[in-house]
Formats: sequence, C-alpha cells, structure tokens
Amino acid sequence: MSTAAARPRIGWKPRVYGALGSTCLTLGFVALLFVVYQLYVVPARTGAEQRTLEQELIQQWEQPDPSGLPAPVVGNPWDAAVPAQGQPLVRLSIPRLGTRWVVVEGVTLADLRRGPGHYPGTAFPGQPGNFAVAGHRAPRVFWDLDRIAAGDAIQVQAGATEYTYTVTGTEIVRPDDVGVIAPVPGDPGAQPVEPVLTLTTCNPKWASYQRLIVHASLSGVRTVPIEAG
Repeated sequence: MSTAAARPRIGWKPRVYGALGSTCLTLGFVALLFVVYQLYVVPARTGAEQRTLEQELIQQWEQPDPSGLPAPVVGNPWDAAVPAQGQPLVRLSIPRLGTRWVVVEGVTLADLRRGPGHYPGTAFPGQPGNFAVAGHRAPRVFWDLDRIAAGDAIQVQAGATEYTYTVTGTEIVRPDDVGVIAPVPGDPGAQPVEPVLTLTTCNPKWASYQRLIVHASLSGVRTVPIEAG
C-alpha cells in the first residue's frame, strides 16, 4: 500500500462548517457593535448635541431686538425670522415619557443627528395647519413613542409661549405616505383651519419599513417663564 493511499483524505464538510462558523461569529460581532452603537454611542452624541442646542435656544430667546427692544417672545414668535436649517426652533416635551428635546429646523440626516427636526414647509406651533416633527427611533429621541396614547399631552415652548397639544390617535403607515404631514393630515387638498401636531418616526424599533405617526390637536396656550432646560 502506497503512502498516498494510506494518508486519510480531508473532507470538504469540515472546511465548509469552519467557514460558516467564522462567518457567523463575524456577523454576530458586527450585530453586537451595531447594538452598542445604537444604545450607547447615539444617545451620548444626541445628549451632547441637545445640551448645546439648549444653550443656543436660550440665547436666541433672550437676544434683544437690534432696535434695543426685547425679543418678541410673547404672542406669535413666528412673526420674526425662522432659524436657519439645523438651528434650534422650539422645546418639545412629552410628560408621559418624561422627555424633553430641543427641536431643530430641518429633517436632513445632519439635522436629525442633533435631535427631532421640524419638517420645512409645515406650520409652526399655534398656526392653522400641521406642525410636523420627525425624530430617529433611537434612545433619547423617539424610542418610546409607541407608549403615547390618546389624551396624552405634548407641550411645545416657543420663547415665553407654551402650546399644549392633546394626542388624538396614532397610526402605522408606509414610509412614502406623505399625507400624514399635510396641512390637514390625510387630506392633502383640504384648507387647514385648526392647529395640529404630527410626530413621525421609524417603525418597528431597529427597522425602517414603516412609520409610526402620532397626531395631536392644539388644546391650550399660555405664557411661561424662559428658563434653561
């Protein structure tokens, strides 16, 4: 018997199983890094951005008019110029979730890295129409938005004016359903009469093939002190 004939053959199955095992380990490690990034890195970055935005917002609200008069923070603050894209616009609070954010103007990826963003072209708080705000489905942003229920309050502060909206309902829609941010949600051709608010985020968590929508109607307006959050 020759030496070649006596040598045991190495089958293909062990090699394939070994390659599959290595691939699974690599994929598992990548998935773990993604989870760590979403649960720890993103919230830390958002928190830092929000602290900066809070300081900028207070300065914006307290900045005097060039004429020397106080800034017009009582009444309708939208008579003044709207902040540039990516800049702080208002505070938004949801008491049920124990959360508060500074909302920026704009919904680009760069804008939403700072926090929730106002859809350009939609109404401003207190105005007839739809004040529409988008946010990532991430911790410290709209992660727990599915806990919102009809009757919950959503508060929006613009200077010394606080608008309270009451949630009227939630729904799940396709990502391309832009009718939810129309002046009258669900009826793009209608003329707006009442001030409403819409929050949008990805659905479900860890995915983006749906959108979770929260609808609310204006239920109150009051004057509040300007304080740092």
